[in-house]
Amino acid sequence: MTLIQENLLPFSPEVVWRVLSDIESWPVWVPTITSAKALDTPRMLIGHRFVLSQPLQPATVWRVTRVEANRSFQWQTERHAGFEAGHTVIPIPGGATVESWLRPQGRMQVIWPILRPILRRAISAEMRGLAKRCRVMS
Repeated sequence: MTLIQENLLPFSPEVVWRVLSDIESWPVWVPTITSAKALDTPRMLIGHRFVLSQPLQPATVWRVTRVEANRSFQWQTERHAGFEAGHTVIPIPGGATVESWLRPQGRMQVIWPILRPILRRAISAEMRGLAKRCRVMS
């Protein structure tokens, strides 16, 4: 039930991580996020929470559950019917591969077959935004 997407980017892993882990800047480059705010501090640390707003959805609190410094993070929504997700930056010659994944939790699994193609398109748009933002930041 996990949706996984990998993208090759011609940017250094450091640039990709800097962009990807700056959650509060996501509304600038992620077309599916209208606002992002840290509830604790903006640093990517286990237990820290971020509120993300998206069109046609209530604001959602995401709590960081795992971090590998400068490489990956995982987080999950604080709703019973929600998601768990993660992002990993993998160094490769000449750039980085970004692996993003999303997994439904609780009652969200019931409507997963309907949501999956919609979310696949959303993640593709997010990855295009990441590439554009990395180009600006490098």
